[in-house]
Amino acid sequence: MYDYIIEVQPSLCFRKKKTFIKAIQIILKNNKIDTLVSVEKINDNAHPDFVIKREGQIYKYKKSSSDFNRNKISPAYKVKPYIIITKYKKFIKYKKIISKKNEFYFELNSETEKFCDINNLEDLKYARYLIKNKCVRE
Repeated sequence: MYDYIIEVQPSLCFRKKKTFIKAIQIILKNNKIDTLVSVEKINDNAHPDFVIKREGQIYKYKKSSSDFNRNKISPAYKVKPYIIITKYKKFIKYKKIISKKNEFYFELNSETEKFCDINNLEDLKYARYLIKNKCVRE
């Protein structure tokens, strides 16, 4: 029987071996963690504070656009399924890779990690470009 299950989505490429090692070390050192999920800090207009909601014919900012200050936005993160590790027993019990019990979020460093999520032909061309121009390395 296995102790852990590691999910690696094939369309997310250019992962670094040291990132895997660090994630595995974190979950092995802390027995209270059932699931480790990689996350990425949101630094762009996808930040929740930029959200615009539509109510009927009116669009409303979460925060007033005139009061909005990029330097004062609260830190926010999104799941980046670069690596997900869960205890085998928890997977069998909850029947899913991510159980919300004793979850740990592993922040990826977007400065050192090149993310390329291949979902279509354009993404594949971009990945090939990165490889050809040696923009990615171990």
